[in-house]
Amino acid sequence: MPVRIPPRRRLTSNNNNNVSKETWIWQLKPSSNEWQLTKTNLATARASFICGRIFDSSPELESTFYLVVATGAIDLNHISFTDSTEVLEMTAQEDYHVDDFKTLKWKEGPRFPYRAEGIASVTTVDRKTLIAAGGDDIDNQIFSYIHEFQCWNRKCQWTKRQDELQTARGYAVAIILPSTQANCV
Repeated sequence: MPVRIPPRRRLTSNNNNNVSKETWIWQLKPSSNEWQLTKTNLATARASFICGRIFDSSPELESTFYLVVATGAIDLNHISFTDSTEVLEMTAQEDYHVDDFKTLKWKEGPRFPYRAEGIASVTTVDRKTLIAAGGDDIDNQIFSYIHEFQCWNRKCQWTKRQDELQTARGYAVAIILPSTQANCV
């Protein structure tokens, strides 16, 4: 599941139902126009998780962004789920060298409100909110909840929205549509 990281960077993970700590950051080197790959490890191995990138909402930290990984299955049989969130803080203005990623560490973030996998996620157009919707749990209960992940001055939190999905869903796809395209009521 790739997540766009500015400038010329991409995060990918081993999210093919195999539980893993491994994530990879791809960066395009402007001088050679070649991609370089750096592996980073999450603190918690997981699969079927939320993945996204948001910027800090504080004006003082407008160039600071966070890679966010949350929830997911934590065993090979997908019978145990986590509510943990991990965050990797980066600065958009810096041009990272491959060795810099070795010093960047995923940090524990705020707990997601429930343990699940297959939650759909999308980043808002202003890139300051990660929206997470639906998912299912150990008992195959499918959720209609919608939560938002935001950071202000390096303090991040999950907030439950008032609205919910009309139909509970797991393993759905979420995309942002302009209001002119959303005539589906």
